[in-house]
Parts: sequence; structure tokens; C-alpha cells
Amino acid sequence: MNKDVVFANRETAPRLIISSFSRKSVMDSKKREDELSYVLRAISLSGLLVATTQRIFIRPSSPNRTKCCTETRVAMEVQMLDVDAPEKAYRLAFDYESKYGNCPQCVIAAVAEVFSLELDELFKASHGLAGGVGLSGSGTCGALSGGIIVLSHLHGRRRKDFAKGRFLLSYQLAKELCDKFTAEFGGCTCREVQTKLFGRPFNLWDAEDFMRFEEAGGHRDKCPAVTGNVAKWVAGILIKSRGVRV
Repeated sequence: MNKDVVFANRETAPRLIISSFSRKSVMDSKKREDELSYVLRAISLSGLLVATTQRIFIRPSSPNRTKCCTETRVAMEVQMLDVDAPEKAYRLAFDYESKYGNCPQCVIAAVAEVFSLELDELFKASHGLAGGVGLSGSGTCGALSGGIIVLSHLHGRRRKDFAKGRFLLSYQLAKELCDKFTAEFGGCTCREVQTKLFGRPFNLWDAEDFMRFEEAGGHRDKCPAVTGNVAKWVAGILIKSRGVRV
């Protein structure tokens, strides 16, 4: 293991053998930073750079490397693979939905926590999408909407790129999630999901019907399982698409 690569979290960071990096002789900090960038790009191509953020510090391994400042260590953020991320996302989203409700927010919160993302603005903006948009049941399931919002945020077109093409990757990932969802729940609308899970849809604005929904397990296990699955699928898609970029 190269001694120049020091992981802040030794227990969770995977082992990376970068022998070519250790063979380099004296180099100034800029050259070392360039060298690390090259190594990280190579690792990224292997699909390892995804998921939970870790920090890598570069420091000289001997006092002979005088051009490397020992007090100012080069720090770079890198995302290391967390193979348990999908299951962690499932558990978090399931618990959030059963405790707090609002499926799109629960998906976003779970994914944000698992991948150490700042998604507070998305979290707030998604609130009205719950229950098939405004609890109407007629629109897209809120959990699915929340998942697509996350994927679009990380892989979608930015405002500054408005005139630079369609950016199809976001569409591809959203369709992948939608296809998984439809195959599992028989459709993408809230009413279709309810029919699959309960045998009938509910009017969530009617107090008596909402009570029936809850008695049938609405927020005990039914919607939490849907929300958990979406969070799990989103986590898996992010891992497969090799990480997050904002």
C-alpha cells in the first residue's frame, strides 16, 4: 500500500494499490497534485469512485522531499464505493416514510444521507409532489418523482448549458428508474400503486377513506416499502453511473 496515500477513515476506505505513484521521486506540490488527479481519473474509470465521500490527503513520506510542504497537505475530495449504499437507502427511506410521511422527501433525505449530499433545496421543492401530486392520487407516485429529481439534479442539464443539447443521460437514468418502478408496482401513478398494494385506490383528502388507508398499512409498511425501494434503486443507479456530480 502506498504510504503517500493516507485515508482519513482507515476502517471504511477500500485499499488502493497505486505503485506507480510511490515510485515518483522528488516533486513539487503542483506536480504531486497533478499526479494524484491522474491516478484518481484512472480509478474513476474502473468504477470505484462512487458513493460516500472520503477525504484523501497527500503528504511527503520522507523529509528529503523538500518541495512538498509538510504543513500544507494537499487535500482532495473523492467518493469511495459503499457497497451497502442501496440497502442503507432502503432502510432510511422506509423509516422516514413510516415516521414522517411525504414519500418524495423521504427518498431525497435517504439518498442525501447515504451519499453525503446537500439536497435541502430539492427536499423542500418536492413537498407538494406527495400522494401523486397534492395527495390527488392521479399523478406520478411521489416516491418516484423524488427519485427522478435526485437523478436529474446530479446528471441533468444546467441552466448554463441550456443551449448545448439535450443531455440524454438524465433521461436514460430516469427511464431506468421508471421502468423498474412500473415493473414492480404495475404503473407509475399513485392510484395504480395503491391498486397494486391494496386492491383499490383511496381518496387521501377524505378523512374516512384516509383512515381506511392507514388501517390497511398505508404508513405502516405499504408506502414505506415503495419509498424504500425507490431510494434503493436510485442508490444503485448512482453507483452504476459512477458517482455523483453537481
